[in-house]
Amino acid sequence: MKLGRSNKGTPRVPQDLERYRSLVDDWSGFVAAVSRPLPRCVRIQSQRIAAGELEALLTADGMQPRPLAWTNGAFRLGCSEGLGRRWWYLAGLCHSQEEASMLPVQLLDPRPGDRVLDLCAAPGSKTAQIALALESEGTVVANDSSVSRLRALRSTLDRLGLANVSVTRCEGSVFPRGCGTFDRILVDAPCAGDGTSRRRPDARRAGLDRDYTQVQKRLLRRAVRLCRPGGRIVYSTCSFAPEENEMVVDAILGEDSRRELKLVASKVNGLKTAHGVTSWRGTDLHPELRLAVRLWPHHNDTGGFFVALLTIEKTRIVVQSLGMLRLRFERQFVMRFGQFRFTFTLTEHGKQHVGFHRPRVNIECPVQWVSGTIEIVVFKVGTCQIELCTDAHIICGRTRYTAGSFRHTACKYCRE
Repeated sequence: MKLGRSNKGTPRVPQDLERYRSLVDDWSGFVAAVSRPLPRCVRIQSQRIAAGELEALLTADGMQPRPLAWTNGAFRLGCSEGLGRRWWYLAGLCHSQEEASMLPVQLLDPRPGDRVLDLCAAPGSKTAQIALALESEGTVVANDSSVSRLRALRSTLDRLGLANVSVTRCEGSVFPRGCGTFDRILVDAPCAGDGTSRRRPDARRAGLDRDYTQVQKRLLRRAVRLCRPGGRIVYSTCSFAPEENEMVVDAILGEDSRRELKLVASKVNGLKTAHGVTSWRGTDLHPELRLAVRLWPHHNDTGGFFVALLTIEKTRIVVQSLGMLRLRFERQFVMRFGQFRFTFTLTEHGKQHVGFHRPRVNIECPVQWVSGTIEIVVFKVGTCQIELCTDAHIICGRTRYTAGSFRHTACKYCRE
């Protein structure tokens, strides 16, 4: 499906995009932008080559690269003919990624040591972007429900040589809570895809025949349950439709009776963005949705995208009583000792999953509750710190830590 032209020779936008006229600040600019081909972009595999070296390779091969001003390690190409057949592409020195689709991971801001879930990961460009941001000091769980799309994901990961990614196949809306919680979660949800009209007009037209909103709500709802307090969730689509964007986020915010889920203001220097929609066709939405981000094609010569950055406020319980305290919560247990943080999930049988990394900020809080289903025994005697033993008892005593794990000294509870 191609864009037609009016009698005066100006581009004529498809009727299905006319519904967004009231949201666009410059309609003629928007129509002109979606009438042009979409520029190709690539991101560097920073573990294999420096940005300057890749730029030199692209220039020598006639690709006319221009660094993107708003994100590091990415180039817009003036010529992209035969991109997938170039030796440096096949060797995994870079990967192709639409410029607009780089924004969700930029706002997710994964850091080395984070545990990240990409809930709808295939075909894998955003997964690769996350994995490289972790600098081999964290884990990405890349999930998708489609076997054919997972093949494309694995091909991308293999070509780029990314070893810190675990691939799972599961419906994202029922991703197991037994896998623990995550520091960062990306929900790049399936959608009608009308934001890709410059690249795939036929796919966009086909997507409009389906209603994705219920699936999108289930995905975001599951992400909220899997995210640890203080973590980040990014919900994104390549759709212009408020029904698939702001109205989905508004519905999940309305389910948050404890008011722990918050939208976070998002701004990227060097990239022009628009505010989220707070009213659509007579329906008023949550006022915080103004903090969401919209990318319109005519602002930066990109595709269209919507991104909402959310966080879950932290809930802390500090144990102050002497002796033993039995607690039952639907939570995961996090303990911090100085500059170290331990995260583990206990089951009713006493088994545990332990994750270890250095936090960026030292938080002086002996106990913090997050999410999972368990019964825990907590001990605190005098002014001693609460400490953790390997059989999931929490005791007062002396503990020695080793890199990447921990061990304990004599503890009667662990010997029993």
